[in-house]
Amino acid sequence: MAGLTLFVGRLPPSARSEQLEELFSQVGPVKQCFVVTEKGSKACRGFGYVTFSMLEDVQRALKEITTFEGCKITVTVAKKKLRNKSKEKGKTENSKSPKKELQPKKAKVADKKARLIIRNLSFKCSEDDLKTVFAQFGAVLEVNIPRKPDGKMRGFAFVQFKNLLEAGKALKSMNMKEIKEHKLQAHRPSGHGSRAQPLRGMRDPPRPGHEPVSAASASRLSSTTPPGKPYFSTS
Repeated sequence: MAGLTLFVGRLPPSARSEQLEELFSQVGPVKQCFVVTEKGSKACRGFGYVTFSMLEDVQRALKEITTFEGCKITVTVAKKKLRNKSKEKGKTENSKSPKKELQPKKAKVADKKARLIIRNLSFKCSEDDLKTVFAQFGAVLEVNIPRKPDGKMRGFAFVQFKNLLEAGKALKSMNMKEIKEHKLQAHRPSGHGSRAQPLRGMRDPPRPGHEPVSAASASRLSSTTPPGKPYFSTS
């Protein structure tokens, strides 16, 4: 997704992917995050990449995140070529790692599919308040309200459900519902089934030149159309 990946530079050698993800998750949901390490070592080469789910979170990160563990860093939108190269390097480095180290990472991505993003959150609303409200739809594993360095709430939260079905029920029921005088905006991170699905039993209207053909007409066409020729013109 163009424009959703950030290049993070001037990272210290001690930087780890987990630390980078924790930092940028304060702004919004992170889809992918990793630091590029020296070959055969855990030492960071001084840069990494962070991919968000929404463009507005990218813009917020560009403005708000300027330091990492007390060190000044550079945060810019990654270029496509740089992202492709980093992925190739990551694959080479990961191929040498034991499979056991990769398994927890895959499980973490799967868990995020059952996570909801709650925006327009009232500053009066606590994590316990959200957990109580959303628990009626299923098992809530975690509720997290990111805060600024001064302790103030950022105005959104993450609600992690046990499975995708429970998260879907909460999404349908709680979107635009009012809590603490604020109408919540609930949605999933993009790429995790947030697109609306067509209603069952409904069909799209036929396009011009692609109207349905009766059984009798189809029989006539099959007898007069040369083999390999389409019934309809696709031009």
